[in-house]
Amino acid sequence: MSKYKVSLKWKADSEDFSYKKYNRTHQWTFGGGSSVKASAAPEYLGNAEYANPEEAFAASLASCHLLTFLAIASYKKYQLNTYEDEVTAIVEKNKNNKLAVTKVILRPRVAFTGEKAPDETELKKMHEKAHAECFISNSVLTEVVVEPQDQERVSGNNADQTDSFGPVAGSRSQNVESAEEMKERERSDD
Repeated sequence: MSKYKVSLKWKADSEDFSYKKYNRTHQWTFGGGSSVKASAAPEYLGNAEYANPEEAFAASLASCHLLTFLAIASYKKYQLNTYEDEVTAIVEKNKNNKLAVTKVILRPRVAFTGEKAPDETELKKMHEKAHAECFISNSVLTEVVVEPQDQERVSGNNADQTDSFGPVAGSRSQNVESAEEMKERERSDD
C-alpha cells in the first residue's frame, strides 16, 4: 500500500461571501513540497490563470498513462525519445443527472529512437496495456479513451518516419501483465 498526501489551503479575501463574489483561488501543496495555485474553472467563477480540478483530473489520468507507457516501452527495450499528449476532459450530466467528468480523451504522440520501434499493432497493444495498468484510470468511473496520434521514428538527424494510428478501445484487456508481473520479470532479467 502507498499513501499520497496533498495539503489544500484557501482563505477569504473579502467580507463579501455571496456566491458570485467569494474567492475561489486556493493552493495545493504536494508531498515533495511543490505548490500549485488552483481555482474553479472560469465557467464556475474561477480564475482561468490557475489550474482547476477538472484540468488536474485530466492531467492525473494523462500522467499515469504516460508513466505506465514509459515502463512498458522500457521493459520491451524500446527507446522513447518524446511523448506528448493533448488531453480533453468533458464535463456533462451523468446518468444520475449530476455534473461529472464523464469522459477524458488522451491523444498521445510518441517518437522512438534506437534500433527498434513498435509497429502499429504493437503500439496499440502498448497503449491498451498502459490504460489497463494505469491505477488512476482503474480508480475512476470516467470513460477514458486513448487515441494515439502519429508515431515518429527518430534516428539521429535522419528524416522522421511517420505512421497514423486509429483509436484504442477504452475497454480493459484481461490478457495484460500486471505491474507486479512486470516487476518480477524485471528482477528475472537482471
